[in-house]
Amino acid sequence: MASKKSEAYREFQRRAGVEMRKAIRQGLLERPDLCSRCGKRPFDKAIQGHHWTYDLPLDVEWLCCLCDIEAHHYGNYAIP
Repeated sequence: MASKKSEAYREFQRRAGVEMRKAIRQGLLERPDLCSRCGKRPFDKAIQGHHWTYDLPLDVEWLCCLCDIEAHHYGNYAIP
């Protein structure tokens, strides 16, 4: 069973994603075609909005799937 703190944090993450997708639909935020890290166009999925902090739901870095995985693995993107 998950702790209440982890449940609250997951809800905080979810809400940031909801706000980001809402801003995309409203035209306030635009999802680019290319990854901001590697400059490649993903072949399988759309570019993902990566939140470095969930306090700012519209402050995202647009990453391809591979760069997003690296960002989660290496934390503050120590490897370019």
